[in-house]
Amino acid sequence: MNQLEALQKLYIKKKTISIGKENIQLEIEPLSLDDLALFGKVTGKDTSAEESAKVMIKVLAKSLNVPEEEISKISMEYMNELMEHFMEINNMSDVEKKQTNKIADFIKQKQDIKNIDTSNISQVN
Repeated sequence: MNQLEALQKLYIKKKTISIGKENIQLEIEPLSLDDLALFGKVTGKDTSAEESAKVMIKVLAKSLNVPEEEISKISMEYMNELMEHFMEINNMSDVEKKQTNKIADFIKQKQDIKNIDTSNISQVN
């Protein structure tokens, strides 16, 4: 085996994950080194929860190879589990996991606000 063949065995590998009771199958891919710098913004101490959530949506979209808008629509019922898989495939530390839990809470608050706004609109009509 030559050097290039050996290095190819170290390349990023996708993983199929199962989400929820429905066992929804998704293919998730670890971040590249370039993307890890972006993820650093999520766990930065000077980063607001809102900014962290936006970056987390961006990196999840990149890992799942879907538009960011689709990540924003995911129910919190599945978001926490999805983020756990994301952290696992990217070998994140416990400190980084705690930070993403804060982000998950922030995303849930935003989704709850959207649901309240939507329910108010439907009640008016």
